[in-house]
Amino acid sequence: MRIVSNTAVSLDGKTTLVLDKHEFLGSEEDRKNMSRLRAQADAILVGGSSFRNWPYPLLPHSDDLEKCDPQKKWLQVVVSRRMNFDNILSNFISVKQLQLLFFTRKDSCPPHFPHEVLSYSDDPTIPQIVDELAQRGINTLLIEAGGNLITQFIRHNLLHEIYITICPKIIGNNRSPSLVDGTGLDRFLVPQMTLKECRTVKNEVFLHYVL
Repeated sequence: MRIVSNTAVSLDGKTTLVLDKHEFLGSEEDRKNMSRLRAQADAILVGGSSFRNWPYPLLPHSDDLEKCDPQKKWLQVVVSRRMNFDNILSNFISVKQLQLLFFTRKDSCPPHFPHEVLSYSDDPTIPQIVDELAQRGINTLLIEAGGNLITQFIRHNLLHEIYITICPKIIGNNRSPSLVDGTGLDRFLVPQMTLKECRTVKNEVFLHYVL
């Protein structure tokens, strides 16, 4: 399975101005790039907070969608500890191109949840999630999650490529989320990355690294 992440960041590496609020840092060109990556993916993974902050189908934009196989169906994967998604699941009722799949703990799984849930005795691990998706035939997984989940994928050596859009903004808030978060990586696990592509569109820089 090919696993890639895509994130727009400020010049100081932040992904949003305020915690628990979705904001587009990038330009229209960045959103086009995001759409193209979604079109190439079979599944798109986010964390519970990202899902709550942007509770809408993560599909390619209409132009890219028209170029895809009309029978293609994307899997939107949500990894959540709390599963408190009241009043937002109705946004997905009529979306035929998308299937939702949730990973969580058994003690967090609400009864009569309207979408498929895989629950575990403890927090599901990244290897467990990847193994399950591989068994379902997922060839390309796109991660649009926050820094904590991206760090976990790197820690388990399960992130193969990183797309980063450097946006011409400075946020400067030490409480704002970053590209990678959490407790960090052991110095022996810090990945060596190879720059595969670098392009500039107006004031943004689009980077593509292979780990």
